[in-house]
Amino acid sequence: MKEAFISLTIPLRVYLVITAVMGLITLIMFGLDKLLSKAGIDLGAVRYTPKRISERTLLTLCFFGGSLGGMLGMLIFRHKTLHLKFRILVPLFLLIWIFLGLAAVEYGEVLESFILRRS
Repeated sequence: MKEAFISLTIPLRVYLVITAVMGLITLIMFGLDKLLSKAGIDLGAVRYTPKRISERTLLTLCFFGGSLGGMLGMLIFRHKTLHLKFRILVPLFLLIWIFLGLAAVEYGEVLESFILRRS
């Protein structure tokens, strides 16, 4: 398995590492935010809700490579599925990252030779 990963081009390896790490982080953040949304404490007339993860943070994580984790988080935890901006932006970011992955596969050798020539 290690040999198979090493045999990939540098751009494809970078793409796979970024999407795997960011996807896992984003999935965890979606789950944590869902947990925090349910973790309120009722004090009679006042309800205390712990600080949540902002929508901006969740969307930023999706934009920077965590869109697959964001989609999985929306499906697994049923979180942010009613928010129109999440229903539009997370799949859009996923399509962009799929396109980048295809570009890394198609043009990886060209990019790799350009990177290695520069260093």
